[in-house]
Amino acid sequence: MLAAVNALTATVSGGTLDPATVMQRVDKAVCEATEQAMETRVLPTLRAVVLDVIGADNEAQATPS
Repeated sequence: MLAAVNALTATVSGGTLDPATVMQRVDKAVCEATEQAMETRVLPTLRAVVLDVIGADNEAQATPS
């Protein structure tokens, strides 16, 4: 996200502001941030909940391969 903001700042500082380029960078930054959140927060939390629901006896099924 920070890289996208820096790139946007550089574009604006250059005196040109292309709306399509700005939106493309915003879209990319949001996608990257969402992907990172999924990997680092959402999936581990979901796995923990599933493990809790199915019980320790079935831990192998809840662990990603």
